[in-house]
Amino acid sequence: MTRKPTPVTILDAVLGTTLAPAEAPIHAIHLVNLTRLEDNPYQTRQRNDPDHVLNLAASLIAMAPTLPATAGLQQIPIGRLVRYADGHVYPADTYANPTRLAHLIDDPETIVELAFGHSRRLAFLCLANGPAFVFKELDQSRLDEWTAGRAYDAAVYRSMPVHLAHLTDQQMWEHAITENAQRLGLTPIEEAIAIERARKEFNMTYDQAGALFGKSRGAAANLVRLLQLPDDVQQMVMDGQLTERHGRELLALNADPERVRKTAASAVKHSHTVKQLAEAVSYEARQLASAQERQRQIAKAQEILAAGYVPFGHGDPLPADRFDPEL
Repeated sequence: MTRKPTPVTILDAVLGTTLAPAEAPIHAIHLVNLTRLEDNPYQTRQRNDPDHVLNLAASLIAMAPTLPATAGLQQIPIGRLVRYADGHVYPADTYANPTRLAHLIDDPETIVELAFGHSRRLAFLCLANGPAFVFKELDQSRLDEWTAGRAYDAAVYRSMPVHLAHLTDQQMWEHAITENAQRLGLTPIEEAIAIERARKEFNMTYDQAGALFGKSRGAAANLVRLLQLPDDVQQMVMDGQLTERHGRELLALNADPERVRKTAASAVKHSHTVKQLAEAVSYEARQLASAQERQRQIAKAQEILAAGYVPFGHGDPLPADRFDPEL
C-alpha cells in the first residue's frame, strides 16, 4: 500500500526541505473599508457555506465587547496592497515607509487583496449589509431566525481590520490553499483548478503542486484530468452528485461530450456506484467506438466517390452524391 505524502509548504516541495518559509514582515493593523477589500485572487473555493459564515458573524457580535478594537475579530487576516487599475502589486519597500503606506491606504485607486480570511470578510459583509446581501438564496424564515434578538451597530462592520504585508503571487496561492485545507475541504474540481493554476503560473510539477494537498504525482495528474469533462459534468462533481472516481470513469467517453453528459445524468438519477457507472461507461465506450468506425467508413466512401470512382466494367464514375450516409 502506497503511503500518501505528507502535506508540505510550497517551499518544502520546491527545495525538498522541511524549513518553514520566511514570513513577510507584518505591519500594524489597518481598518480597510469593505468596498476596497477583495478576496485572494487564487481563492479556489467557488461556494460558501451560509451556516459557517453566519456562525462566524454571530461570534463577532459576541466577542465585540471584549475585542472592540477589532470588532470581535480574534485572528486578523493578512492582505497586500494592489493598484486597482492594472493589478500592480506594490513592492516590499512600500510597507517600510509609513508615510507612503498611509497614502496608499487612503488612495481610492488602491485595493487590499486578502491572503486569507475569505469567510471573515463575508461575515463582515453580512453584518454591515445584512445576510441577504451575501446569501440571496436564503429564504426569509432563515434570515428572520438569524437576526432575531441580535442587536449590533452595522456601521462598525463596514471596515475590517487587516495586517498589511508584501506577498508574492506564489505566497498568495499557498495561503489560499492552506486556508481551505485547514478548514472546510475543497471539492475535487476546486483542487484540480488550484493544481493546474500552480503548474501554469508558477511552473510547478505535479509533485510540487500536489504535495500541498497530500497527493502523489499520479494522483495530482489524475485530478487535473477531471477538468477535461464538460462544464456541467464538472459541476456535478462540484455539487457532490458525482465523486472524483465517477468523474475519472467518465473520462473514457470524453471524445463524445454529449455521451458523457447522458451517462453522468443517468448515474446521478439512478445513484450509480462507481462499479455500476464503470459498466455503463464500458457499454457506451463500445457504442462510441462503433459509431466512430461507421463515421470513418462513411468518410472514406465519400472521399472515394468525390475522387471519381469508376467501378470495374463501367465507363463512367459513380455520382458523388450516390452514397447516403443515413442508410
